[in-house]
Amino acid sequence: MALLNAELRRHPHDDPPGKMPGSTAGGTPAAALNRYRELMKLTLAHDHKLPTGLLGLAITPDGNRAFAGCADGALYDVDTASGKAETLLLTDR
Repeated sequence: MALLNAELRRHPHDDPPGKMPGSTAGGTPAAALNRYRELMKLTLAHDHKLPTGLLGLAITPDGNRAFAGCADGALYDVDTASGKAETLLLTDR
């Protein structure tokens, strides 16, 4: 389970908030997508291992805990700082 930090960088010459980049200048969707890629910076914050594949994820507002629903039918409570995962619920598949 990789948790990423996202940072949206804005520049003085950017389009108004709520508008797709390039839309005020008549840009194409491809140009707008490239502009978003330039403005968005993702960095790896945490990389935690879980027993099986992740199907769903919810993170608490403070970012200290994550609740992961996995392919093994379990719901895990993950401490995002340490990566320790505790099984909260195990369902019959």
